[in-house]
Amino acid sequence: ESAFALEPPRPGARMYYILGQARRRLGRAKKAEKALRRHLELSPQSAALGYYGLACLALSAGDEAEGRRLLGLAPYRRVILLEARDEPDLSGVRGREWFMKLTGETVR
Repeated sequence: ESAFALEPPRPGARMYYILGQARRRLGRAKKAEKALRRHLELSPQSAALGYYGLACLALSAGDEAEGRRLLGLAPYRRVILLEARDEPDLSGVRGREWFMKLTGETVR
């Protein structure tokens, strides 16, 4: 076997994030979670993306406590949470006081 034999590229963290988000939007929660957790393993420096995706999964499943916990773990969460204002999976918590504080919105 040649030392120069070509190997297929190994999937990177970004690919797992994209795959997880696509599966999440298609309603394939278990597979989405698996891909997003793999993203976190491969790329802890971009954990905010992985935690955001997992939070959306939890919230769309009705697990507000877990979604809130995951959103709170995301480093640089204010930047990521700017997107959260328009995320359909987060519509159920958008008016909650904890969510408004997390995203920097004015609490009424």
